[in-house]
Amino acid sequence: MLNRLLTPVFLLSLLIPVACSAQEPVSDNLQAGKDFQLIKNQQKPSDNSKIEVAEVFWYGCPHCFSLEPTVKKWKETMADDVKFVRMPAVFKGNKVWNYHARVYYTAEVLGYGDKIHEPMFDAIHNKGQSLNNDRAVKAFLKPFGISAEEFESTSKSFAVETRLSQAEQKIKAYRMTSVPAVVVNGKYWTSSRFAGSNKSIFEVVDKLVARERASQ
Repeated sequence: MLNRLLTPVFLLSLLIPVACSAQEPVSDNLQAGKDFQLIKNQQKPSDNSKIEVAEVFWYGCPHCFSLEPTVKKWKETMADDVKFVRMPAVFKGNKVWNYHARVYYTAEVLGYGDKIHEPMFDAIHNKGQSLNNDRAVKAFLKPFGISAEEFESTSKSFAVETRLSQAEQKIKAYRMTSVPAVVVNGKYWTSSRFAGSNKSIFEVVDKLVARERASQ
């Protein structure tokens, strides 16, 4: 009789440590301020069902250009619960950076964001095109099927203005002063300055993603 009473209790005691350990944070060797920057004013991703990884870039940045092959390779291996997004850097008063952000968001609204991304880097860094004004950009976009009229109207649309405003607010919240950088779920960001190299950026990103996955 005593054994029958104790058996369920004993089994329950075995299950309790398992349940508790599943909620413990992932153990890694990352240190805030050394491997990544903790974002004090955290920004919630638009899609809460996924862990968001956002690449922050500027088309005129040679380091952003050199990071692209690493980004592309990492995207091929990212897990199903991860969502990758691009965020062109918007800094108040920086006309060229902000103009390039407007070009990207215009293409994104029109459904061509992915199609023009690598070619725009290539045009600037390999072909020597500045793409700093409407005339040059309209000529660049024409082969993709975006007319001058479409660019003109969409670039000044509410949808593009909203994206630019949101990007500026996020950059300010992140206290980010340089690119490229990668933000994980609006809570952390890292760069080669923290990680040590372009390849190491995504090693840190993967560990931060694992942290977020364990906390959900």
